[in-house]
Amino acid sequence: MKSPKWIPLANSHPLIETFYHEVSKKFEELDIPLTEKEYQTLVTAYEVARMLFWDNVRDDGQFYFEHLSQTAHIVLYDFPNPTPDKVIIALLHDIIEDSKITYEMLKIIFWEKIAKKVKGISKPAIENYIEDLPEDLLEIYYQTSNDDELTAWQKMQCRMVKVKLKMLRNEEYFEHLPMLEDEELDVKFADRIHNLRTLCSYPWEKIIRKLQETLKYFLPLAEQRNPIAYKMLCVEVAKIQEYLQRLKMSNFQNKVKEILENTG
Repeated sequence: MKSPKWIPLANSHPLIETFYHEVSKKFEELDIPLTEKEYQTLVTAYEVARMLFWDNVRDDGQFYFEHLSQTAHIVLYDFPNPTPDKVIIALLHDIIEDSKITYEMLKIIFWEKIAKKVKGISKPAIENYIEDLPEDLLEIYYQTSNDDELTAWQKMQCRMVKVKLKMLRNEEYFEHLPMLEDEELDVKFADRIHNLRTLCSYPWEKIIRKLQETLKYFLPLAEQRNPIAYKMLCVEVAKIQEYLQRLKMSNFQNKVKEILENTG
């Protein structure tokens, strides 16, 4: 039994056909031919992600859609037991966080099963954590949140509040990772692996933060739930640690050079 034959859609992008042939070939090799419903859902997920994120560029300079497709690629080719649903969730994993598509809209397009899993791996809005702010930061938030003309000092305070809100959100989010089902967790592992691969183009503060998150939350969980993901994460962590060491040495050498030049 084979997967459904590719039927070109009106105005469909050429990449979609390439994607479909790669995915269907992989599942046929695993003796898991796609059903008609899976075929339609995969193609729709790819097209929705492409249309929403095609022109978007991430902070690392990479096109956003490349991150989504590479996350799906890791799930499909590198992890054990790939399923069509995992590939679909990987393509859509940032859609609630980073687009105007809501959970309710996802349910209409992809049915409740897919929508629930995408929502399950999406970070909540930071506004949900406003009431958890310390009293002094809460006061700053209400003083500055609705003011369009802020002073430089107030803008700095706003940034400080947003950083704290993200810390509160991320801490709760990462703590709930063990409660995810394996299908959802595999997508999170793939997402983290690809993020680590592109991390060196970020400021060193973000590199350190992502590395600490990986060591604290992802590695212990991957060791228990997905040994392949654990090995891949270890490889990427080692590369980043080596990069940071080289960066530290380079900064030290530049500082010594500066001191020597200033002292004549």
